[in-house]
Amino acid sequence: MNHSGQFVISLILLLLAAAGYLVALATTSWSISGQLLVFGLWQYCFLDTKPDGEKIWKCLTNNTDFTMVSQAFSILAVMCYFVAFLLYMASVLLSSLHRCRPMIMALCLLTFCIVSLQIMSMVVFGVKIGHYFKKLEDKHFDISLEPLTISWSSTIGIISNILATAAGVCLFLELRNVAMEELNV
Repeated sequence: MNHSGQFVISLILLLLAAAGYLVALATTSWSISGQLLVFGLWQYCFLDTKPDGEKIWKCLTNNTDFTMVSQAFSILAVMCYFVAFLLYMASVLLSSLHRCRPMIMALCLLTFCIVSLQIMSMVVFGVKIGHYFKKLEDKHFDISLEPLTISWSSTIGIISNILATAAGVCLFLELRNVAMEELNV
């Protein structure tokens, strides 16, 4: 039972995308301001000074509406990854599902959902973080901070999204090939 090259490539790309997205979700470097403030999806950290003058990193939970929306989109994306991998496993292990058009369609739709949810998560976070940054700057700092920039966690999330998109393209090509084979039979 051989799977096509597109099917195998889509699985590999989606595995890499899932690993990258999990790393992006687990880290706190989505956006940074110099060496003093770091934002992640779940918490933000800033360099604080104790009364004795010692500098320490203090991390607080992000509990704003927009971060919770971004978190929800991200959790839904991870759930779609999980279901997609279950379908991949079923397609590999059960010969009746090998090159099955409904199975490939389901994988295409799940990949589309993954890409859409990841984009929505990053867009919501990216659009609203600037305003939140200004509030935190006023609350925790006496000085004006450097402007916010995207950091390595965001970059990994973006690369993950590109990989998931490529996996979806491979699945659509696989779907086209299966449909063409059915027409030629």
